[in-house]
Amino acid sequence: MRRLSVAFVERGIITLIGLIFLGSSPAIFTLNSEIRIDLMGYFGQIVETIKLFFSNPLEITYYASGVERTLLPSMLGPYLYSLTILISALILSIIFSVLLSYIQVILPRRLSAYYKSFITVLNSAPDVLIIVLLQLLIIAIYKKTDILLFNIISLYDNPTYVLPIICLSIAPTIHLTKMVSLYINEEKNKNYILLAKGKGFSSHRVILIHILRNVLLKIVSHFRSHFVFMLSNLFVLEYIFNIYGITNFLYKYGTANSEVLTVGLILICLPTQILLGIIEWLIKLIFKGGMTVEKI
Repeated sequence: MRRLSVAFVERGIITLIGLIFLGSSPAIFTLNSEIRIDLMGYFGQIVETIKLFFSNPLEITYYASGVERTLLPSMLGPYLYSLTILISALILSIIFSVLLSYIQVILPRRLSAYYKSFITVLNSAPDVLIIVLLQLLIIAIYKKTDILLFNIISLYDNPTYVLPIICLSIAPTIHLTKMVSLYINEEKNKNYILLAKGKGFSSHRVILIHILRNVLLKIVSHFRSHFVFMLSNLFVLEYIFNIYGITNFLYKYGTANSEVLTVGLILICLPTQILLGIIEWLIKLIFKGGMTVEKI
């Protein structure tokens, strides 16, 4: 436990240092008559950012419409909006990937082949196309029934959550589904599964209780990479849905202000890394090394 805590703290410190270096990257370029690389300015900005963080981060300001504003109260609204969408989409993708993989396993072989082909086709479709098609579907349903299932555009007094969460979860759900299905097929021929079937356990019990335990232990290490993948799609999602989220805020004010960019990156990455680390630790603690022959 102590070794795990030390590793967790070390990873957090390394991540923080990396984010400060990344957040100061706009200072590496200077624009006069031409674009030049300014390494001294870049390292100077890193030092200034570190000083500001250790002195009083609440004094970091930015300019909006010519008015100087304090950063953290202004950034918290867009940040919490985006974080809600990100975390919800990640949880939704995990749940649906396990559910879809389970359906694929219990289907007859012929139907399972069609099911795999559908997942492959869906995986090849661009994310933007899927988002636009879903918006058009909502509009078509509204025209036919006069019922608006979900808001398709976020407004200041009426933010949208459901459709952006669904759209952001589609791509990671497909990737996780293919991964979970692959791991399930690997586990099906192992000795502890053959022993469980020999004891008369039903296929549903073998999959849900025995196989999924080991599968979850395998895919939990991929949660971070899927979160990064979702984060890369967040900017496009916020643009299409007119969401005033954290990526929109950073694009508007962080490209010309290294402190704003650094704070935004830290707020996005550090809390989510801590949350995903806790989830990974809890899954490994609950399942205690996975299912083996001795535990059947």
